[in-house]
This record gives sequence, structure tokens and C-alpha cells, in this order.
Amino acid sequence: MDEQAAFQARQQSEIAGPRVLALHPTCVCAHDCAPCYLKGHRYGAEKPLSFFTQLVREAAQSGSIREVALAVNLDPPGSTRNRDVLRGISEAIRGAGLKLAVTTNYENVRDWGSEPFGLCHHVALSVDEYKFPTLRLPADFFTVVTRLQAEGTVASLNVLLSRKLLDHLTLPRLRRWLGIADQVYLLVPKHHKLDFSRAELMAFFARTAPIWEEPDRFFHLQLDNCIKPEVFPWNQLTPTCDWGENLVNVLPDGGLALCAMDEPKTHLNGAGALLPVIHRYYTAERQKGRTHCPFITFGSP
Repeated sequence: MDEQAAFQARQQSEIAGPRVLALHPTCVCAHDCAPCYLKGHRYGAEKPLSFFTQLVREAAQSGSIREVALAVNLDPPGSTRNRDVLRGISEAIRGAGLKLAVTTNYENVRDWGSEPFGLCHHVALSVDEYKFPTLRLPADFFTVVTRLQAEGTVASLNVLLSRKLLDHLTLPRLRRWLGIADQVYLLVPKHHKLDFSRAELMAFFARTAPIWEEPDRFFHLQLDNCIKPEVFPWNQLTPTCDWGENLVNVLPDGGLALCAMDEPKTHLNGAGALLPVIHRYYTAERQKGRTHCPFITFGSP
């Protein structure tokens, strides 16, 4: 086998399964953001933390999973559930040889410090009008970001789009964010009727076009995949959502879904269940390509 054939064979073996295991261990959160799809009433009883740490250990044996993506919410008063989640998953990662990426709120890094995030290679901080109604970030927000970066962690911003944000996210503000954060991701909410139209979204991109010429500093996660690259040239992802192409999601009650917004394909109930379920559902369902995200509903044109 020549070198090129060997390389292609390695690539094929690496994509035989998902590369990312996304964990959503709890619905507990001090925020009640309208677009959030992780609402407690959607799920059964939450699994204990030990269930999710065991999944990390099993993922390390999958042969394809390289990273755990963890959602860490903001603890309400009197709860330590989310901090315990971060601590427990970090310990499991330490012995599993996997990368850890965390999406969380800036208050957690501010209050906990950067040390609990020490094993994370990537921390994304959520920014939207539900957490910051005036869209003015706290004075210490970028101090929190640079504190993470000083520890060698990639720090990015997850910006949830809304009409208010489209109106107020100006070029100077974008440049300021890009001057601090390693990456900025613009996210179209799912499971939530948007208050802007597709045309208004495209007008926003046209208005901020100079930023999009800097792909090494700015990244856009375009979730409405019916906008093709030839129409939307800044889209840096595949133009179609290959259902379950890169990841599987485990929800608070153990439900396994190929997209976190989808109904679970099945429920994991104990140790040893993850890999057989991935083989059964992921390998079959990932072939069902989609050209439009079914979970996004734009406002009127």
C-alpha cells in the first residue's frame, strides 16, 4: 500500500464513528433563557454524575471519539450540580486521553477561577440578550477571557443571534470582541421562533462584510443549512447537515440523540451501553443527509 492509500485508509477508519461525545448532564441552571432547548420538563429523571463519567471512560475505547463537549450551566443558589459536573468530567478526562471542550457562562469562570477549567482545551462563553439584556458585557468579561488564555486555553464567544443583536452588533463591537477572543461563533437559535427573517440575517452579514474577510480570526457557525456557500460565501462549514456526522449527544436523562435538539433515538441505562448504541444508531442514521435544519423557524420576510 502506497503512502497516499495508507493515509486514505487511516482517514476512513477515523470517521467510522463520531469524533465528539457531547454531554448535557443537567437541566439545572440559574438562567431561564427562552431559546434554551435544555428544559427540565422535556426529560425524565436526571442521571447521576457517575453515569456521565463512565460514558467518558467508555468513549475513550470507541476508536473514533477524540473529544468530549460538555455543557456547564450556571448554578442556582444552594446548588453545586454544575461545578460538580465540571470537576467529575475533568477527572474522567484526565485518564481517558480525550480532549475536553466546555460551553459555559462567564460567571462560572469569574467565580470559580480558571483552575477548574485547567484540563479544557477550549472554553466557549455564551453571549446573548437573555444573559445580557443591554448587550453590554460586564467590565471584567474580557479579564475573564484573558485569564483563561493565560492558562493556554482557547477562549471563544458563542453569540446567540436575535433582532436586538443584529441591530446592535456593529463592526467596532465585533472587532473589539475579536481583539480578545480566539474565535467568535454566531449561532442561530433552534426550537425558538426567531424574531428576524432570513433576509434580515443576510443584510447583517452584508453590513459587516469586512469582518468575514478574516477567516483566521472569525468563525461563523451557520445552522440554517439551506443557505448555500455560493449564496453565503463566508459559511465555513459543509453546506448540508450530515445528520450525526461528527457527534452524538447524551441528554440529562441518558437519552442519546444525533442532534441535541432531536428526540432521543434510545436511552442509555447503565455501564457498557454507549458503544453498542453508537454502532447501532450513529452508523446508520449519519447517512441521512439534510439540506435544511428542521429546528429553525425564521420570522416573516
